[in-house]
Amino acid sequence: MTRLEEECKAYAVMNALKYGKAAAKPILGKILATHPEERSAERREALLKLIEDVVEEVNRLPRNKLEELARNLSTLLHHTREEKKSYEVALPPLPSLSENKEAAGSNKARGTKSVVVTRFAPEPSGYLHLGHAKAAFLSYVAAKERGGVFRLRFDDTNPKLAKTEYEAAIKGDLQWLGIEPNVVSHTSDYLELLYAKARQLIEAGRAYVCTCPSEKIRELRQKGKPCPHRNQDPEEALELFDKMISGHFKEGQAVLRYKGELSSPNTAMRDPTLMRIIEAEHYRLGNKFTVWPSYDFAAPVVDAEEGVTYAIRSKEYELRAELYHRILKDLGYGDIVLIHISRLKAEGYLTSKRKIRELVLEGKLMGWDDPRLLTLRALRRRGMQPLAIKRFALSFGLGKQENKADLSLLFKENRKLLDSKANRYFFVEDPVKVSIQDDDGVLPKLVKLKKHPSRDEYRTLPLSTGEGLFISRRDWENFVDGEIIRLKDLANAIVRKADGKTEEKGKEGRGPVLEITGGEHKGLPKIQWVPANFAVEAGLTFPLPSVDKEGNFIENSLEIKRGYAEKNVLDLKPREVIQFERMGFFALDKKEPLTFIFSS
Repeated sequence: MTRLEEECKAYAVMNALKYGKAAAKPILGKILATHPEERSAERREALLKLIEDVVEEVNRLPRNKLEELARNLSTLLHHTREEKKSYEVALPPLPSLSENKEAAGSNKARGTKSVVVTRFAPEPSGYLHLGHAKAAFLSYVAAKERGGVFRLRFDDTNPKLAKTEYEAAIKGDLQWLGIEPNVVSHTSDYLELLYAKARQLIEAGRAYVCTCPSEKIRELRQKGKPCPHRNQDPEEALELFDKMISGHFKEGQAVLRYKGELSSPNTAMRDPTLMRIIEAEHYRLGNKFTVWPSYDFAAPVVDAEEGVTYAIRSKEYELRAELYHRILKDLGYGDIVLIHISRLKAEGYLTSKRKIRELVLEGKLMGWDDPRLLTLRALRRRGMQPLAIKRFALSFGLGKQENKADLSLLFKENRKLLDSKANRYFFVEDPVKVSIQDDDGVLPKLVKLKKHPSRDEYRTLPLSTGEGLFISRRDWENFVDGEIIRLKDLANAIVRKADGKTEEKGKEGRGPVLEITGGEHKGLPKIQWVPANFAVEAGLTFPLPSVDKEGNFIENSLEIKRGYAEKNVLDLKPREVIQFERMGFFALDKKEPLTFIFSS
C-alpha cells in the first residue's frame, strides 16, 4: 500500500467512526490539502476513484475492526498534519519564466509551459548527508507546492566512482525522508544522445578534440592561451571524436573541448572539457562505453531533454552558469532558470567523502552511519525524525549567503516531534545501590507508570524493598543527611547517610539508605530510580564534535555513559526512540551489549 493509499484509508476510517459511514468528497478535500501535486484534473480524477474504492472497503468493516485500524492509523494522520505545516514554509518566489516562454516551451519533454519541473541529481559515489537533504527538499517542495514534477536523476557519468550500493542507499534515504520523485532516471541513459549533441557542437565549430597532456591543458587554460588543436576543421574533429568512441585513444590521450572564450575572466569559459575517456566498468552498462560526459556538458543537455524548468544547485557551480546557458543556446534548447543555493556548513562535523572513506577503512569511524557524522544514515541511526530534517532544510530557503548551520535548531525540531510520541523510561547513570526502609509498607510490589504523559498506556516495574534501588551517584552525593526527596512517580524518602558510611560489602554500616515517608511532594527534588531486581546494564552514547578548527579528526569524540535502565527497554524494537527522563531522547542501537545513541 502506498503512502497516499494509507492516508486515504486513515481518513476513511476516522470518517466512518465519526459519522457511521465514510464519504469520498470530504476525504478528497483533506488529501488535496496535503498533496497539492494531485490537483490537476487528470490526477484528481484518479485520486477520487482511489478514495471511492477505499470508502467502499471501509464501509463494509465492523466497528471493532474500525477502532483497531484507527489506533494504528492515528499516528500516520498526525504526521500528515505535521507535514502540511512544512509545506507552508515560505520559499522565495521562483524567478519568472515569462521572458523565456517561447524558448522554455521548446525544450523536449517539458510539456505544458506552466508546469514547474525540478530535479535532484546526486552522483551515486557516496552516501547522502544533511547538505544533500537541503538541496533535495528545496527542489522537491518547490515543485510539489506548485503542482509540478520532481525528478530524481543519478549523475552516473564516472564509472570509477558510481556504484549500485550508493544508488540503492540514495533511494532508501530519500524514501525515508518522504521525498517521492515522479520520475527516476540516469544520466547514462542519455549517452548516445550526448554523443549526437557533441557532434552537433563539432559541426557548428563549437567543439574540438584535444590530444594535449592534461598538464599542458591546465597550463594553457590558466594563461588563457589556445592549444594547437583549437583551429581543427569540423571534419577532422568529427573523425577524431569517432576515434575516441571506437577505442582508438586510451584514457588521458584525448578529450572533447568546448570552444569558449580564452580571454574570459571566468575560467569556466576557457575551453572546458565536454567529454573524456574513462576506462572502467560501469555499474549499469558494463564496458559498453568508454567516452563519458563532464558535468558541464551533461547537466544542460539532460536538464533540457527532461523538461527541467528550474535547476536548484550548489553555489559552487555559480561560475559555471555562463557555460550552462551557452551550451543550451548553441544546441537550440530553450533556457532553464538556474538557482544557486549556499552549501550547508556545520562546525565540528566531517563532511568530506574522501576523508570519511579513509577513516572508515582505518577503523576510526564505525561506518558511514557513525553517529558523529551528518550522513542521513547516521542521523537516522541516532533517531533523527525526517520531518525535523525537512523543516531545518527548508528554513534556509533559496538564499546564497554562506552561513554556518546552527544544528541546535535541527535538534530542537527533533525534540518537538519526539516529545509527542516517544515513550518514557528510567535510567540512572553511574549508579549507587541504596537500601529501602519502608516500615509502614507504603511501597507497592508492582509499580504502574505511564509510558507517555498524554496517553493511557502503561509499563510496570516489580519492586522488592529487600533488593533496594539504583539511583544516580551524582544525585546521592548532592543530598545531605536528613533531606527529604521524591522518588519520581513513587514516594517521598528521607536520605539517611549517617547510619551508612559505606556501600562496600564487609564494612561497617548498611550503605546508603532511603527511608520512605509520607507528606506533600511539591517542591521536593525529584530523582530517577531503577529497582535493583528489575535493572539491566546499558550504555548511552553521546556523539561529540569530531573535527577541530584545523579540520583534524578527533578520535575521542564518542562519550559513553554507563548505568542501569529498567528492564522494560528490552522490549524495544531496533532504532526505536524513547526518552530517558532527565537524560534526553535516545535511539536503541544494539541489544547486546544494550546501547542507546543520544538523539536530541
